[in-house]
Amino acid sequence: MANAITPILLPKWGMDMAEGKIGDWLVSEGEQVTPGSEILEIESEKVTNVLETTATGVLRRQLVNHGETHPVGTLLGVIADANVSDDNLSEFISGYEIKEEALLDVASPALELIDDIAEIDGRKLHYTSAGTDGNTVVLIHGFGGNLSSWGGLQMALASSYRVVSVELPGHGTSSKQIDGGTSLDFARLLLAFLDELKIGEVSLVGHSFGGSIAAQMAKIESSRIKSLTLISNYGLGTKVDINYVDEFLAASRRKGVKLALKKLFVDGTTISSDMIESVLRLKRIEGADQALRIIADKIRDEQPKKASVDLPSVPTQIIIGKADEIIEFDDSLFDNIDNVALIEDAAHMPQLEKAAQIETLIKEFLEQHQEYETLQA
Repeated sequence: MANAITPILLPKWGMDMAEGKIGDWLVSEGEQVTPGSEILEIESEKVTNVLETTATGVLRRQLVNHGETHPVGTLLGVIADANVSDDNLSEFISGYEIKEEALLDVASPALELIDDIAEIDGRKLHYTSAGTDGNTVVLIHGFGGNLSSWGGLQMALASSYRVVSVELPGHGTSSKQIDGGTSLDFARLLLAFLDELKIGEVSLVGHSFGGSIAAQMAKIESSRIKSLTLISNYGLGTKVDINYVDEFLAASRRKGVKLALKKLFVDGTTISSDMIESVLRLKRIEGADQALRIIADKIRDEQPKKASVDLPSVPTQIIIGKADEIIEFDDSLFDNIDNVALIEDAAHMPQLEKAAQIETLIKEFLEQHQEYETLQA
């Protein structure tokens, strides 16, 4: 009977997530759910996200309430077949609560996380690495981003790959020294970063400006880049709204930061107080503002007169939120691109707004490419 009952646990969406604040239940007790159903809003230190179920059944019990804060691994509710009795449900819940080892497994995944600094030509790059598989995936954030821009994607992919996430110069806690500041300059630096970590072939996942950097890396060393996943990217088929860049640079107080961040999401409630404070804290680091302004000027210079497609010669998938107001794209530009996903109810940060869907798209693309390589070998 226990196999007919599925626990709903508070997930670990970020490497430093220890607890979550309960938002609104999106499904009522007694409602039928299927894999992918959005059932509950949860606010972590980094972002408010929606928990999706992987089970089919009926939401039988809600065990937590709006506004409560609980640690990662907490039993939030249960999904079960309609024929499971209330007594069996109660027995399952009471038994689950005393299985401390199960909670520890969720709160502390059995994945080693390396949090370190690499020095490249006098510049220190903050990075994290998780997973031990021989295939390596590198995450490259966008303008104004940092390690938290990926939510729980790094740890989710790390169950199958070695995943490295790096903070670009001028961002996060990396050096604020900028040499050049173009996407090509950053591409060369990150290739040197891979050399420093003794990483050979990689698959790249780039968000926004990070996608343009990833594409440049593929053009420089196409034999080294196994595949590209470009999320909300402005360089291939799109161009960026410079007004947003200016608003982000000008924002020095909570209100301004919140207004700028709202443009990144479909739902403004996704933006937590901790997210705003984190952005302000990183922007106020000495040298950060000047570095970001240098990069912004280069982004202006690199803008095409119109959106265009110029794909590198490596397998590429493009992911764009249909409600994205930061980038400009034309559906007709993608007629000759096989791997394009337009994400419903997502804006410029689909990896946070539709985390499960983006994780699936990336995993399936990487697995598909791996299978192709195996057949070719």
